[in-house]
Amino acid sequence: MKIVSRKEARIQGLPRYFTGIPCKKNHITEIRVCDNRCLECTKLYNREYRKTNREKIREQDKIYYYKDIEKARAR
Repeated sequence: MKIVSRKEARIQGLPRYFTGIPCKKNHITEIRVCDNRCLECTKLYNREYRKTNREKIREQDKIYYYKDIEKARAR
């Protein structure tokens, strides 16, 4: 991976950049430009969130699904 600073990544319009420096939890991966989180930390956070909010996510998925069905019937 090519080492790029966050500022350079923003100028180039890149979604992620790599500095080679470990994050607070010692992951050495690419970092997202939008929120300055490493990809490994983001993945772990999302996994934990899905575990603890399973019912909430299911309800949101149902709502989205049924909204999509109505759009399909209207066509």
